[in-house]
Amino acid sequence: MALLEEFNLYIPDSRIEDFASLLSVSKIGSETWCNKHNNKDFGTTRNWLAEAKDAWLELDWRKLMNELMITLGFDSGYVAQGGDIGSFLARILLANHPQCKAFYINMLALLSQNELLTTVNITEDEAQHVQRMLNFSATGSSYLLEHGLRPSTIGLVLSSSPLAMLAWIGEKFLEWPDSRYPLSVDTILTMVSFYWYTDTFPRSMYPYRALASAAAANVLFSVATSKEKPFGYSVFPAENILLPKAWAEKAYPNLVFYKRNDKGGHFAALEQPRIFLQNIEQFLAVARPLIGL
Repeated sequence: MALLEEFNLYIPDSRIEDFASLLSVSKIGSETWCNKHNNKDFGTTRNWLAEAKDAWLELDWRKLMNELMITLGFDSGYVAQGGDIGSFLARILLANHPQCKAFYINMLALLSQNELLTTVNITEDEAQHVQRMLNFSATGSSYLLEHGLRPSTIGLVLSSSPLAMLAWIGEKFLEWPDSRYPLSVDTILTMVSFYWYTDTFPRSMYPYRALASAAAANVLFSVATSKEKPFGYSVFPAENILLPKAWAEKAYPNLVFYKRNDKGGHFAALEQPRIFLQNIEQFLAVARPLIGL
């Protein structure tokens, strides 16, 4: 195992002062019929954005950065874990690198129409979840097309104002978690601050190019994956994308661990870290004897 080294991330005070000045003069858009409602179907509300702006001006994010672990090394093999884009990357790692011995993901998207089976062998909860997934695909995924097909435009717009970035990214942190356990404003501001201070949001959209191209062509995005190495899959009830257990078992004969949790959403590791860690540990307890780690 590679040794971990402490590091310091330095951002000049002038950069922080520029941010505070820009945020303080960023105008909250005029009130409209849509943005004054708390109905999340319309996106970020004006009231939430105004309150979050005030909180962001007071947030001391610097103490959080040194707590971020950025590198882990394993020379005897490793297990990949991912959600969202990471779920695709985990599959690619498993299929192309022998050092990757197994994978565990918490978002499992269809890779082919053959995986879209009947509702005969799924539970009522799963059927309702599938319907929510279809609704999300129809009404909640327009951001994906913007990220993938017009990344330059949206990247320039959101990099011009911290408030614009907060509205765009904050919408996802408000809508995609389990609504029974919403993320705090401080947590959302911290996550958006990482993007702002590192200038990484425009580059973070690169993976959406392939996803958006597939969506625009009305085909499923597909990546190479292993059907032999151990695979673990956990479902969180507010996740936007899923495969019911029966579908996953048919599509992946290497599924050795499945868990449906009773709370959590798209940002499972952020929302329910203890449950998330327990799921990984339970998967590893099954997978380790199979892979010799």
